[in-house]
Amino acid sequence: MENFGFTQDEIFVSNIDRQHDIIQAEINAINTTADIVLPLTDCRSKIRNLWNNYQWRMRHYFYIHLFTFCFNTLLCGFIIWNIENQQVPFVDCWFIGATCVFTCGLQTYSFPSFSQASQIILLIFTIISGE
Repeated sequence: MENFGFTQDEIFVSNIDRQHDIIQAEINAINTTADIVLPLTDCRSKIRNLWNNYQWRMRHYFYIHLFTFCFNTLLCGFIIWNIENQQVPFVDCWFIGATCVFTCGLQTYSFPSFSQASQIILLIFTIISGE
């Protein structure tokens, strides 16, 4: 043994050492990517600052209301469709739900033919959306 410099010769390298080197290389790659990613607290503070400094515009107010009304029509139609055990076509349930949400009075399906639970849900959506 004339290896006085304590360097590993290729003769003495085993599979365990190679696996250790591969694992260490993967750990180093993870550490370098972790240094690049912003900490979570910085992201939260940036989002909070953006939210606090946001200037509401009238079109955003309109879009929020439009989304709320459309979501309510879909939700009401889905609830009615499930209460009626999918015997009434979903499009009819959705249209009746939209009629109640928008309080316009159009019907594609006979209102008295719905069950009492469906009628109560429709009235609740009419009260919620009409106010």
